[in-house]
Amino acid sequence: MNKLIMENGKIISCPSGIKIQEIDSTLQIECCCDFSAELSFKKNFNMPILFLVQSGVKGEVFEYYEMGEKISYTYQLASFSELSLEVFSNSSKQNVQRIVYLKEEGASFNCKLATIAFKEEIYQYFIYHEAPFTKSFIRNHGVTKEEGKIDFQVSNFVKKGCFHSVVDQKNRIVNFSENLCTIKPNLFIDEYDCSANHSAYIGTFKKEEMFYLQSRGIEENLAMQLLLKGFLKEGMNTYFTQICKIIDTYWR
Repeated sequence: MNKLIMENGKIISCPSGIKIQEIDSTLQIECCCDFSAELSFKKNFNMPILFLVQSGVKGEVFEYYEMGEKISYTYQLASFSELSLEVFSNSSKQNVQRIVYLKEEGASFNCKLATIAFKEEIYQYFIYHEAPFTKSFIRNHGVTKEEGKIDFQVSNFVKKGCFHSVVDQKNRIVNFSENLCTIKPNLFIDEYDCSANHSAYIGTFKKEEMFYLQSRGIEENLAMQLLLKGFLKEGMNTYFTQICKIIDTYWR
């Protein structure tokens, strides 16, 4: 699969099937063939990024953050295109906005986020279903530590006539700080013939989960590490080494 590699907004490698240009202070990435992309941010990068995914194209994007005050993404997906994101953030402060336009029939967007927040983090999603048979799947898992605070804001819009569309949100925060975390799952549905679901949870792990592990002879600190690793890693295929390193450092 063609691979795009970008570090702090600098293009390291770009396959022939991807066209990149700066237009009106926006970095535009047009994807004309199946692709994979690795985006890493170890310092602030404030230029908006626009992904244009053409008909029938399948893409996967992996994003890693160690720093980044504010960044904005827009995605426009044509017919029967599929875009999957895996995102891990270990940033001291983060504010990410994602605007998704499922513009034509059969377009699909899937985002899985894992974050460990030591400061305030805000994640906003605005997902617009503009054609029938479009699908969106959002899974946000966050953990707070020290001065961490997380705000998940996820809004889905399904226009009338976008029948057989699928909307699915799963948002969960495990809070180890004294700050107030928030989840705002919004569903704006104008079409009866669609599937729309959301779930939201803020709290800690269940006592039964800890008790089960400790009853098997696992010490409390190790049991907590195992639960955290499983929680953040769930459904993801990458960043396991980074996740484990941070958990092993701060949860001893």
